[in-house]
Amino acid sequence: MQRTFFPVSADPITNWEVNAVNKLKQKFDKVVVGIENNETYTFTLEERLDMAKKCLTDVEIVTVKGYPEDFAAENNMHVLAVAYRHYDEHKWERIKKCYSLGLDVFIQTGDYLLERITTDYVKTLQQDYKDVVKFVPLYVKQKLEEKISKQYIIGVTGEIASGKTFLCNELNDLARLNSVRYHHVNLDVVAKNVLYANKQLIGKTFGTYLVENGRLNVKKLAEIVFSDKMQLEKLNTVMKDPILKEIKKELKTKQGIITLDGALIVDHNITYLCNNNVVLINVDRATQEERLKQRGLTKSQAVARLNSQDCFKLKKFKLEEKIKKDNYGKIFNGNVEPSILFNQILDYFHLR
Repeated sequence: MQRTFFPVSADPITNWEVNAVNKLKQKFDKVVVGIENNETYTFTLEERLDMAKKCLTDVEIVTVKGYPEDFAAENNMHVLAVAYRHYDEHKWERIKKCYSLGLDVFIQTGDYLLERITTDYVKTLQQDYKDVVKFVPLYVKQKLEEKISKQYIIGVTGEIASGKTFLCNELNDLARLNSVRYHHVNLDVVAKNVLYANKQLIGKTFGTYLVENGRLNVKKLAEIVFSDKMQLEKLNTVMKDPILKEIKKELKTKQGIITLDGALIVDHNITYLCNNNVVLINVDRATQEERLKQRGLTKSQAVARLNSQDCFKLKKFKLEEKIKKDNYGKIFNGNVEPSILFNQILDYFHLR
């Protein structure tokens, strides 16, 4: 059996390492990944092992103390894979030492599009509250948010008028009683603020008559988009990037549990913001229609709003598929008692 030894810091694991390991698995019968433990790291050894085991499949994972090439020689691993992105004097010295120990060296590269993704790079991005979802597995993204930003982000969703904001307010009360830091980000409020801030763009896209005396007529805009699916899709496309930018701004500097409350986080495929960790609320149609009526909507307007969004079953199906694809995430039952849900969240994030 031909096996190779591939040492990494895993501080944290990035998509570059995942890609490199997958390439090694195609070339060798067995790949042993060594988690180095020789210097100061951001994550503890236990945390780095946890991330590696979660993100790397069909490999053996071991801890390495000392020089990796010595470890490989002592454990009869005849091939040492050396990660290569660019010329590095330190790596060249390691290669020469491998040959002196009788080890073969396999130069392993990752996809060139991933070359800039280093552990320091993703940690710097997280320190600046920049998006790292393209550079690390979703589980690692969550761990970066927890370790560097002290953020524990969870989505709260369901159909319109399902009681999302009410539940978030209940969680806020429970957090205060238990001296737990908590922030509620209402995505409806964020979206409305973005709409008002981009009223000229809305007027240019849907008609200048929507902006009267410098003010956006949201009621008229709603009549347009909720009566025509293509117009709604156009609005979503135009507003997606500005809304995402505003959400990141809302998240910046907040610490503790953060709930992202929005009916469309599954529909718009942005559950990566909360790492596919989502509280999903179910509600009957009659209750929804009554709540929307209390908000001043007519029966036909309420039905139009309800029909414009994914139903509960479709949201649940899409979320389950996303969790399967990303190999990470959890659906919480939003219909249990708030105190039970609150304790489940604390346990999930190891906050007690």
